[in-house]
Amino acid sequence: MSKETDPPAKSGHDKAKELAGMIASQTAAAVAKALRPDGDTAFDRRVKELEQQFEPPAADPGAPDAHSILKMALGATKEGTMTPTETIHDPHYRIRVKNPSERFSAQRPTAKHFRTGEPIVHEGRQIDGLSDRQKADRRVFLKYKCAAAGLGPALTEFEDAYLSDMCANRKWLKPEFGNPDNDEFVRVDGGITKALLQDGTSGGQYMIPEDWDTEAIIQAILMSEVLPFVTIKDVNRSVVNAASLAHPDVVWGTAEGGAQSVFNTASMVGQQQTTIYPVATFLTEGKDWLADNAFDVQSELSQVMNESLARSLDQKVMTGNGTSEPEGIFSQSGTVDITFTTPTTGPYLVTDEINLAFGIAKPYRVPAMRPRYAMTDSAYKRFRSIATGVTGDTRLVNGMAVNDYSLLGWGVSILTSGNTYGITNDQLCFAAFSRYRLYRRAGFVVNVETRGDTLTRANLALIYGRGRFGGVLADPSAAACATSGIP
Repeated sequence: MSKETDPPAKSGHDKAKELAGMIASQTAAAVAKALRPDGDTAFDRRVKELEQQFEPPAADPGAPDAHSILKMALGATKEGTMTPTETIHDPHYRIRVKNPSERFSAQRPTAKHFRTGEPIVHEGRQIDGLSDRQKADRRVFLKYKCAAAGLGPALTEFEDAYLSDMCANRKWLKPEFGNPDNDEFVRVDGGITKALLQDGTSGGQYMIPEDWDTEAIIQAILMSEVLPFVTIKDVNRSVVNAASLAHPDVVWGTAEGGAQSVFNTASMVGQQQTTIYPVATFLTEGKDWLADNAFDVQSELSQVMNESLARSLDQKVMTGNGTSEPEGIFSQSGTVDITFTTPTTGPYLVTDEINLAFGIAKPYRVPAMRPRYAMTDSAYKRFRSIATGVTGDTRLVNGMAVNDYSLLGWGVSILTSGNTYGITNDQLCFAAFSRYRLYRRAGFVVNVETRGDTLTRANLALIYGRGRFGGVLADPSAAACATSGIP
């Protein structure tokens, strides 16, 4: 049987702590009693009054909470497949790092013609301008081409990531068997590497973003006087065989049982063969200038290349020879020939305007056929200078709004004279431009060349763009031309 042990005696320090606790408890009770003379009810009521006074306003139930704001800031989307991923509370939401191109807007503005300042509707569709993202694509791609050739600064860390984004997520065009001259360009739906863009065996060095290819012709339209009105068709072969159909005869008053003449179909279907020709634009720039430039030279080079293409295509639609370039309207056989009222020596007359317009049949003069005049600025000035002819009346027959570029209510396309891209003052026409077919093969290749004896000794770089086009007026009677005897 164990002996009960006495508790240990308290030390002086413990006794002091115990006494201090008793004093604090009694003091707190006295203070509480002093503050709450009428009991708990009055004290609690005062506390609630103070809480209501300092309580913050209620939150808007529709406003996002901090969690939602964080997800939006990080670009989180629901049930996405993104890398890298981090779970935030809700397993359906994941964080991802935005692609470099997502920093630029993909919204495309309404494009406006360089001269009229008005939106352009082509083939029933309004032409849009380049988005900020497409402009960035062009800048980075051309800068990469220059840098790969040893010209200009290397891509920045951000631009390098941007190019990787393009390779992974953009659609590209590539010559099927590596030959950009003859091959059909096939689409590659992303997932390529940057190394492929320099591969000379597979044709990777000729790969271009699909947007670059389509926008080359669209930007040319915006800078052109003629292209907005012709019919542009994409093809995938070097020769285009089109057909023209004649109308069969309609016979009235046929007697039953009588022999009837049968329409001869031997020449009902005619073949129209068009060859696709290569076209290129070349720029030579100093290597030092390209390496030291302090502004966005890539955008500038892209712009001037588009301008050159637009002017050249305008001129070929009108005067191309059909043997090494698209066949132009003035070169086409079978168009309606118009002679001026007072040829060689006389003035321009209103009857000359009318004769040109009515040289083509009424079905071609409807808006759907996009009929209009084409001439030089000098010829247009002479037509617009025609006065009423009434004594003392200096008003102009075609109105005083000379800058609207129209005659008799039809538009006028102005081509320059006296240079590589123009026509002469002796070439005027009125045509249903929708009947002109401009064929375009996919693959507007852009490349940079620095090799060769001439370039090396001159310290120059050759930047070139190369496309393939063909063209023909599908129906020669859709154009009336005056090319001789012009005053």
